[in-house]
Amino acid sequence: MKYVLNVQLGPNFMTEDPDDFRGYPVSNGSYNVDDIIRLIKEDGVETSEATLKSSITRFNKKSAELAASGRNVNTGLVYLRPMVKGRFYDTVWDPEKHSLYVAATQGSVIREALADVEVRILGEKGEAMQLFTITVDLPFIRQL
Repeated sequence: MKYVLNVQLGPNFMTEDPDDFRGYPVSNGSYNVDDIIRLIKEDGVETSEATLKSSITRFNKKSAELAASGRNVNTGLVYLRPMVKGRFYDTVWDPEKHSLYVAATQGSVIREALADVEVRILGEKGEAMQLFTITVDLPFIRQL
């Protein structure tokens, strides 16, 4: 199956070259687990929506538990790897200086799908709206 990804070009703010652009994919919408289950059902899968949702939810939870326990997790779709942020100057964990996160990189399923993508450049993006003044009402400050 051939996929199409529409892309608009916009300035590359990492350089001062006015002719240096980067590509911005045009969103075709957002999907959540329920949307994906509906699409799977439309493909003819006979498993109930409740069973599919339960399986996906359990799969996600187990993957998160494994990553949180220091394991690398390769789901095929993504590769999860636990990471630590922050500098250590001694052997003490300090939640003010350190944090945990999980890095997710594309797996083989995504790489295979990307190999079958046609990219269509639609031209340059329009000018982004710029904010010059921001007014914030902070009622708790007035109470001080």
